Amino acid sequence: MSSNKSWGGNMKGLKVILSILLILLIAGGARAMTVQLAESGDLKIRALDYQREVYTNQQIMITVIVEQTGGDPLEQVNVSLNLSDCIETKTVNMSENPIDIRILSYSRELPKENQGIAVFICSIATPGVYTGKVKVEAAGFVDTNPSNNEQEFTVNVEEPPVLNFSMPSTIELGSDTAEPGDIVETTFRINNTGDLSMNITLSLDIDSEYEAILSTTNITNLGVGEYVDITLSVKIPSDYEGRQSIGTLTATATNNGKETTKTATIYLEAREEKVFRIKDMDIYVDDDHTDIDPGEEVEVRPGSRIKLEIEVENIFNDDLEDVYVQVYNDDLDIDEETEEVDIDEDDEYRYTVEFTIPYDADEDTYELEIKIRGEDQDGNDYREIESIELEVEKKSHEIRIIDLEVEDSYCGDYSRIIIEVANTGRHDEEDVRVRLKINDLNVDTYKELSLDEGDKDEVVFTVNIPRDAEEGVYIVEVYTYYDIDEDSDYESAILNIKCTEEIQPPEGGEREEERRIVITPAPSYNGTIVIGEEETDKKIVIGMGIISVLLMIVIGLLIARLVQTSNRSNRVVVEKKQSNKRPEKKRKR
Repeated sequence: MSSNKSWGGNMKGLKVILSILLILLIAGGARAMTVQLAESGDLKIRALDYQREVYTNQQIMITVIVEQTGGDPLEQVNVSLNLSDCIETKTVNMSENPIDIRILSYSRELPKENQGIAVFICSIATPGVYTGKVKVEAAGFVDTNPSNNEQEFTVNVEEPPVLNFSMPSTIELGSDTAEPGDIVETTFRINNTGDLSMNITLSLDIDSEYEAILSTTNITNLGVGEYVDITLSVKIPSDYEGRQSIGTLTATATNNGKETTKTATIYLEAREEKVFRIKDMDIYVDDDHTDIDPGEEVEVRPGSRIKLEIEVENIFNDDLEDVYVQVYNDDLDIDEETEEVDIDEDDEYRYTVEFTIPYDADEDTYELEIKIRGEDQDGNDYREIESIELEVEKKSHEIRIIDLEVEDSYCGDYSRIIIEVANTGRHDEEDVRVRLKINDLNVDTYKELSLDEGDKDEVVFTVNIPRDAEEGVYIVEVYTYYDIDEDSDYESAILNIKCTEEIQPPEGGEREEERRIVITPAPSYNGTIVIGEEETDKKIVIGMGIISVLLMIVIGLLIARLVQTSNRSNRVVVEKKQSNKRPEKKRKR
């Protein structure tokens, strides 16, 4: 093989070529490094050139200059590269020139006293510090100084710099008090959160009727970690109301060919035309009254009975139909609606809503939504939403009466009294007592049980009604205690007892279907049972009966005397009933 097709040629030509190549390598590969090696031995690595620091997936170029100083040509000189994770990216064949560029290995003849060049090109995808090795060998050649035949080097691979910035994804303008015709504005921030400085261009996509204006549309040379505040102003159109999306803002950042874009949605809010107004609102928590306004907070307890009175005024310029109020909270399982009422213009109506806080409600603050809905005479729907806060607080110990049912009964019969109690306190209770009192029936008894926190149970008392009990109403009192005798809750109800009707037992002798009513709290009671008009009528009937019996006795005596005088043989016997008691009633069972 001729020398002008080998690695060599004359030394003068080779030096010119090497000079040109090294200039190209230095210009094209930033942060390159060249290592000069000591001259000893017949075959050695003369120089090693490579990029010390690169980014992931960036091209790495490693140039090896090999020299042999012996007097004889070396056949099959091989240059190899060992660099883990380095993936081949390019092959260049320059076999007709003294310089060849190959990938990972190079094998050619090297004339005596000549130099050759091998170039390796690859890339690494994962950041890290990598150690590589280049090695030169010749077939059948034993080198007296093999330490010059190989060279290690290190490459630091990093993630490439990022072009990035932050800005809001939504931009809010106006408020629920802003009026049509107002000019409203807001300020938002753009922050360079990347690794490169950048230029940013801003553009709006918004209808011209809003007359939108940005404080700037171009940001130049925003450095790493720097930010800029931008002001956006718009004019509210004459027919605008509520909160709506009115357009978008787009920001595009650039740096040396790199580009990234972000977009924000723009919302505008203005006053809505109101048709309803809550003129007054009162809340009763277990009969404790509080005057409350929308947005305010009231304290309640698990099991509290709530009555909410809401006075709604029609402030629309027309009459409204089918107006109703709904109160709602999903966590407390509250969803109540009132009746529908027509409200004339400038008139108001007072609604009442009742509900109970669940006995197992957790301690927390809950938003109770109050929604007012109705429609005008054209069928257009209107609504207004307000709210109050319900703060659920538990007592340390509390056994609450959550339901009380009392059966009506009859003289000589019995009544069942059913009491549902719940532990609405913060602790499990082992010694719970439920006490029942009916003073005018000489009833004072109790039952004991245990209740874990948040649990409930039913307690049933059976009360016998004396046969000689007076007809009327009786006060039933129920008390609850924890730790046997620590007062907790109290409720009262009314027991109605009747005695004037015949009670016929049903077939089979069993009691008729239970007579049960849900009792509201009893009125104030001064200890005297009021009988009423039926009792007065009963006394009149008894008096007239007594008079009739006396008349019959007198008539009987006169007849007896007449019989004795006429000496008749027949005797007249007059049977008389002198009892003023009613016949004994048959009782239903």
